Amino acid sequence: MWTRGTLQAIAAQTARCAAINSPICNNTTTTPQSYAVSQAAALLGSGLVTTHDVSITTGTVCLNEKTSPVTLEIVTISATPWIGVSASGRFGTGDGPLAPATETVTACYPT
Repeated sequence: MWTRGTLQAIAAQTARCAAINSPICNNTTTTPQSYAVSQAAALLGSGLVTTHDVSITTGTVCLNEKTSPVTLEIVTISATPWIGVSASGRFGTGDGPLAPATETVTACYPT
């Protein structure tokens, strides 16, 4: 739950940053994707989120809710948290009911 909540907050911050064209995440060295990755690394540990896990789109629909004619920056982050290894060796191995699940979060901010 902590990881999902933190990813949701990062997606919301990234959507706002991209929508207002903030220099914090839109400059010559930082993109909104790399901003999200750096926030995830700081809050959840490095390697959980890469730039390939972060999608930035512009649209008028956020999560099935129509908000026309408002244009939105839509950020989606998908990540598979590392859980660790249990005594039975079933955590984090991709098998069984205790295998890690991919978390996908979406946040939107009007431009």
